[in-house]
Amino acid sequence: MKVAVVIVTKDRPDDLRRCLESIQQQTASCDCIVVDGSTTAKTVLQQFGYSYYQSQPGITRQRNVARQYVRTDTDVVVYCDDDTVLPPDTVAKVIDAFASKPRKTRKEE
Repeated sequence: MKVAVVIVTKDRPDDLRRCLESIQQQTASCDCIVVDGSTTAKTVLQQFGYSYYQSQPGITRQRNVARQYVRTDTDVVVYCDDDTVLPPDTVAKVIDAFASKPRKTRKEE
């Protein structure tokens, strides 16, 4: 199961750094997309290598921008803010939760 974590940020590089460090420490792999409502995140992102996009500020606008860049084979998208620090097993728990209760999509019905 493929998981993408989308982080929206604006002018909080220290919070973003902590959030990205928590993504790096996940026990299960995931893609990470950061959408910046200014330009302060670009420097922070250079040390992590995650996908970076700029947008006009606004959480809804930024999340909609991120949706354009989520890979088509992604099963689950986790949205979080830049001040979120995820425990190391968060992505693994998301995968387990979705894998333990598979649901049919409309295409399968």
